[in-house]
Amino acid sequence: MFWGDDDVQAFWIGALDGAVKLTATNWLRATTTDAWFVGLSARIDPLDSLAVALEASARVNVDDRPPLGGVFRVDWHDARVLGRWLGAHVGYQQRWYERGFGPSDRLDDPTVAPLLPSVEDTYVTNPFEYMALAGFYHQWSHTVMAEVTSEPVPGLRLFGDVEWWWRAFYDPDDDAPVVVLRDRGRAPGAEARTFYRAGIAATLWPELPHHGRVFIANKQAGWWFLVEDAGRFFHQTLVGLELRVFL
Repeated sequence: MFWGDDDVQAFWIGALDGAVKLTATNWLRATTTDAWFVGLSARIDPLDSLAVALEASARVNVDDRPPLGGVFRVDWHDARVLGRWLGAHVGYQQRWYERGFGPSDRLDDPTVAPLLPSVEDTYVTNPFEYMALAGFYHQWSHTVMAEVTSEPVPGLRLFGDVEWWWRAFYDPDDDAPVVVLRDRGRAPGAEARTFYRAGIAATLWPELPHHGRVFIANKQAGWWFLVEDAGRFFHQTLVGLELRVFL
């Protein structure tokens, strides 16, 4: 899942067609203590194109007060703002994780990051970027993002997205080590980053799912094992050519 020796067992019960969920998660580790989490999430859609969601969790198998973590996000999405000429998605996301929330007490745990085409579509603001250091620092972040798409002719789609991410690390006990993160500052400390991607996607045969795309971005998903770093993405220029064939 995240490290080379872990696995996750997740259980949940929901109500209101899944709009409210109570969760229990056991993050299994072979080399350290398993971590148990309980959480509550809720989502409301006040408008057809607007969604508001909140999730809060606590790590419960600890000796002191359970450390908390949570996500709050608001998304507005309209795939047809101007018909096929413009679709848009604008979102805001806030995350916070208290020290001790993460299930690792070692900074030298090798993280596992499968390099799949779908990973390139993931926001840099994702749980993978937080968990490696969540055992040592309080973390707080704000993200603002926007996506636009346009289909000037059938089978041809233009797309672009931008993501602004601010994150801060805080050591409440002043005893955590100083960690230098590759191209993402240091902990403790704070830094803001902006990521973008733009390109063209084409479907040659409308009746078939095969498609391709070419794009340029300033972020790139990492390789299989990132032993020396705690994140999934590199902040560097990437020119991508993808062909997806479904058998």
